[in-house]
Amino acid sequence: MSPSRPQVPFGFVTHSVDLLNHFRPVLEQLPAGSFELIRCVEPDDIEPFEQVTSRHAWPFVALEALDGVETPYDCLISNHPMMLADPEQIKRLGRRNVRFMYGLGKNRWQFAEWNALYDAILCFGPYQVAHLAPVTDAVLIPMGYPRFDGFFTLRHERHRLIEEFGGDPSRATIVWLPTWNQLSSVGHYDEDIVQWADRYNVFVKVHPGMPRVEPERFARLKALPFTTMLAGEADNMPLFAVADLVLADYGGSAFGAIYTDRNLLLLDVPGAEHDEYLGEDSPELLLREHIPSIRPGEGRAIGSVLHDAVLWERQRHVRRALRAGYFFPFYGFSGRVAADALINIHQILDHGDGN
Repeated sequence: MSPSRPQVPFGFVTHSVDLLNHFRPVLEQLPAGSFELIRCVEPDDIEPFEQVTSRHAWPFVALEALDGVETPYDCLISNHPMMLADPEQIKRLGRRNVRFMYGLGKNRWQFAEWNALYDAILCFGPYQVAHLAPVTDAVLIPMGYPRFDGFFTLRHERHRLIEEFGGDPSRATIVWLPTWNQLSSVGHYDEDIVQWADRYNVFVKVHPGMPRVEPERFARLKALPFTTMLAGEADNMPLFAVADLVLADYGGSAFGAIYTDRNLLLLDVPGAEHDEYLGEDSPELLLREHIPSIRPGEGRAIGSVLHDAVLWERQRHVRRALRAGYFFPFYGFSGRVAADALINIHQILDHGDGN
């Protein structure tokens, strides 16, 4: 190890600014001076990354500054190893490697063979444990969903948050959280959804990668008169606190609505079942057996669905059952659970029997 580079207990590989929203509830529970963020974001994201880290006084180092440094971290935490040119690099950066699950969905990606690189994996719930066990010998550790710890306070501040988002607190609020690329509902439902903005608050938050990767698609959406349009590193979590109805397509947003017990309507995208990352047993597809969904052109149904009290009373019980399968019940203190697991990672790995 370089004598000018003392080993830091925890290093968090951060390849997108949005990951800071996922790590924050855990970082806030770790001892001061015990962690460092490893910046490996796109060049356009360096400035927003440094703005966020400066606001929280979080130490960071650029990935390239670690070249040639022998295992600078006792424990390296990453969402996945594929952001690096060589996935095996996580082994050179950390003596122990922990995967921090980022979301649900896209099974062929989430449960790929590279999970075998990890010593331990922090999991949302029983579903991830069951699907990771066949592909890795890592110790599978329950943590719940740390990103949403703050929801359980913010849900009582609906009036203030709606005003901050530019809405009218006296109106019902629709929150649309589309994903990006082929599975995105953007372009399929734009007019279906914007038509309700003269009657309800309609808040839209696009995937953080869409403005950079799909600028024309994003520009067309941004030109429409939604109540509020959000992009970039803004955290989705407060939007769940104000939502009377969440509209989601594929990926993590639908599961955020289930976790926070928000009324949820799924937006089908033609051909989604053939996507290379999903697989026939991906939860985004299976959800449609339990959660109501619509197809492009059926946007008139949104208004009636929003006010269907009988439907949502039934769905409340459905969501409760789904939460039990997808999430461990550490509601509001998942960050503490995850931080305690990291602080005690050596005991866990020394005595865990793996899977």
